[in-house]
Order: sequence, then C-alpha cells, then structure tokens
Amino acid sequence: LGHSSTHQGSVGQQLRLEVRVLAKFEGRAFPGSVVRATDGTNLYFWSSSKMVDMWPDSPESFPVVGVVKAHGTDRDGYQETRLTRVKIVG
Repeated sequence: LGHSSTHQGSVGQQLRLEVRVLAKFEGRAFPGSVVRATDGTNLYFWSSSKMVDMWPDSPESFPVVGVVKAHGTDRDGYQETRLTRVKIVG
C-alpha cells in the first residue's frame, strides 16, 4: 500500500469515500484526533475535533465525506490526499 497511491480530487472538492483506518492518534497540540486512512489504493490524512475513539477500528470500513485540503506526501514519500471537514456518513 502506498506505492499505488495517487492524489484524489482537487483542492476544495468534496469527496465521498469508503475508507478504513490505518492509524489514529490523539491530538497532541489540540484536543481531538489525527487519522490516516485508505480506500484500498489511495492514502488519506485528516485531523479532527472528534476524539480518537469516535473513528472505527481497522479493518472495519466506513463511509466518509470530506473536502480536499491539500495534496502532499507521507513520511515514506507516497502521495496522500489531505482532507478537512471529514465526517462519517450513511
């Protein structure tokens, strides 16, 4: 996973995705959480005011909507899509 990841959408575009969490952490500098997720091919990253236990545990997949905030790369150099205003839908 990662080597096949490509940037999704354009900045400002709303995406509807079915994802599963790869990693989730409590925010250190803010109350909330930081989440890394995948749709099976692409990598996504977001921070949220939701507490970390509000996001389902892997391997459960769940539907979300979010707005593309930026296109970046993760620590391993793989392309990831950074999202904002992410919420679980459905």
